[in-house]
Amino acid sequence: MNLFSFLLGYPFHRIVVAGISFSTAIIAARILPAGEFAALMTAAFMGKFLQVMNLGATAGYFVSRYSGQGALACGTMADERRYLTMFMAQLVVIGGIVALAALFWFRQYLPGTLVFLMMAPLFVLEPCLRYRRMFSFSLLPELLLSAALLVVVAARGPGGGPADIMWLYLPVIAVLSLVAVAMAMRGGFASRSPATSELSFHEYRRIVLQGGPVYLATAIFLAASSMDRLILPLHATAGELSLYFLAYQLSVGATVLVTALNFINTVSLGEARQGADPVESRMLKAKLRAAGLISLACFIALAGGAAILEHLFLSTGFDGLTHVTLTLGAGLALFYCSNAITPIVAYYHRQTPLTVSMGCVALAVLANNLFAFVQGLGALWLASGTAAALIFHSVFSIWFTFVTIGNTASASLGARQ
Repeated sequence: MNLFSFLLGYPFHRIVVAGISFSTAIIAARILPAGEFAALMTAAFMGKFLQVMNLGATAGYFVSRYSGQGALACGTMADERRYLTMFMAQLVVIGGIVALAALFWFRQYLPGTLVFLMMAPLFVLEPCLRYRRMFSFSLLPELLLSAALLVVVAARGPGGGPADIMWLYLPVIAVLSLVAVAMAMRGGFASRSPATSELSFHEYRRIVLQGGPVYLATAIFLAASSMDRLILPLHATAGELSLYFLAYQLSVGATVLVTALNFINTVSLGEARQGADPVESRMLKAKLRAAGLISLACFIALAGGAAILEHLFLSTGFDGLTHVTLTLGAGLALFYCSNAITPIVAYYHRQTPLTVSMGCVALAVLANNLFAFVQGLGALWLASGTAAALIFHSVFSIWFTFVTIGNTASASLGARQ
């Protein structure tokens, strides 16, 4: 029964989707020319990165009006439908503005912006489905992007296919997104009755503003973890882009077990905080130790896999893949290890120092990219700067978490005495 529950649960689904994304990127790197692979990976990255334009609406301040199993706690189904409409309009309008800017100034970002607009309905539905305990829906954009990439690879083939594969890639994403939305809306997800909604634009604006503090931390994290891949397309060659994006994909894929474990850790830490017994340092040490052991095993597998790919499977255009992958992998491994325990800080309302630290990571990675752009430095330099910033943040966040727990325990002991 436990195995069956695991197979139906979010952690397993996350591992499967990451494996599909991991494998698809390798196959595409093997078959596609460097320029086409770089363009497709940049488009997929931008499609996911532009979720930063949610502006806090996904923080759950509206959907928390509904009780646990999707039954309405207050308001009406028409309220929910109107909220979704406003959320969709928000993403489309801001996404359209970015698309215009990309059209005139940053053409490298235009396909990715179109990808985001096509997947916007999935991002709109995700928060409401999450509060209906349908966590795996959040994995659908990544699965959709992998499926579209596989279609393009199959159509392109070694040495053939259409001249401009982007115009095959975009329609495939549009069709898959529409199918996914239609399936999610089945079963009366939102009432189709013409009931009058009480949700006004001013209330929607209040919801977005209330989500600001939560959104800020998420946005800074997204910017910090994406800054290198955001700036790189503006100055790198197709070969450098292909190498760096594949290295990042491999590094993230190798840490999926840790991130899946952290999803469970976040819940267990919250339950421990709300329980009668105080959270102790030994509990955090156990979680950190488990994450560290898994990360070490994954890192060893990553080292072997990257070396095999570079020397036996991929073209000479990917020379140096092992060094870049392991450099990025080291930073990401320690970062995700720290995430095994740092969520507890938010339950003590001490998140601000970690948010500031992540902001420093974003600035450091941006400065490193600008320096690499001016000096003409390669992918290994970029990977080293990103990994160093993540490592410093991870060490600080682990230290700060244990200090927070230690101070809380001391305060509780003093209060009892």
